[in-house]
Amino acid sequence: MGNKPMTSNGKHEESSPAPPPFADDLIDGWREALAEVLAEQQHQWARERALLEAQAAAIISDLRRHVTELEAKVTAMVADRLALVRDGQDGVPGPVGERGEKGEQGAPGENGATGAQGNQGERGEKGDAGECGERGDVGPQGDHGQNGERGPQGDRGERGEPGERGERGAPGMLPAVKVYWPGAVHYEGAIVAYDGGTFQACCDTAKAPDDPGEWVCLAVAGKDGRTPTVRGTFAADEKYRALDIVALNGGSFIARRNDPGDCPGAGWQSLTMPGKRGERGIRGEKGDRGEPGKPGSAGPAIVGWQIDRKAYAAVPILDDGSQGAALELRSLFEQFQIETH
Repeated sequence: MGNKPMTSNGKHEESSPAPPPFADDLIDGWREALAEVLAEQQHQWARERALLEAQAAAIISDLRRHVTELEAKVTAMVADRLALVRDGQDGVPGPVGERGEKGEQGAPGENGATGAQGNQGERGEKGDAGECGERGDVGPQGDHGQNGERGPQGDRGERGEPGERGERGAPGMLPAVKVYWPGAVHYEGAIVAYDGGTFQACCDTAKAPDDPGEWVCLAVAGKDGRTPTVRGTFAADEKYRALDIVALNGGSFIARRNDPGDCPGAGWQSLTMPGKRGERGIRGEKGDRGEPGKPGSAGPAIVGWQIDRKAYAAVPILDDGSQGAALELRSLFEQFQIETH
């Protein structure tokens, strides 16, 4: 045991441990590594931003070209449809309507007066017999009397008993299914195929079958089910859909809907979360103080740093030529990016 100064109460005075000789070098190395990595990251962000702006400009130009082409196609289609409407063929004749009820019989009209009879022509000459005298003119015929009024109609008889039930008719059949034609008139009872389903018209209509007031759905096509998709670590610039699963801060989240927004948020549901630190146990009794250890040998000093850019790590180079434990910096940059965004 080495000699140590004595205090007033007769005990040896304990000296405070000196800081490690390489603490300042370690801090400087950290600063240099962080500065270099931050500069590289900022440069990479600037390149990615320029690339995204160029891609966005190209996409906007492509969309404008597509809009122009679609506008020309729609204009041509509208002109063709208008031509069909103006010069279209006659539609299929509708069903014959029910015969209306017979109207009441009117009262017979009065007979008109008989006109005067014309004069009879002269009779030709007869043979040797003596000549007959001329026939006198026929007097005018008297007017006919008016018809008498019609008597009142008798009371209606009692209703007869119902007849026997007839034989059962042949089973009915639905009309043939036709493809729905936009803008055409479809008559009541017609069945059309539309958007993967079949619909029957409730009345004569020119509306689309998705109008529930004039069409009734007979059958619709099924849809494929969806399963969750693992998308890796959450990135704010990525597009996500419903049931996508992402990892973030040691936990996992599943999207409730398409375009769920920032995570965590209302559009995400937490699936798993990192465990929490348990409660601290009761502190045990203080043990006896051990004997002072032997003086240790001087530790190695850091003389430089080796930067691993791909792994986001800084490896210290010691004065004996060996390498120390690598400093993993990726998690620090990820946390920095999350907090700055």
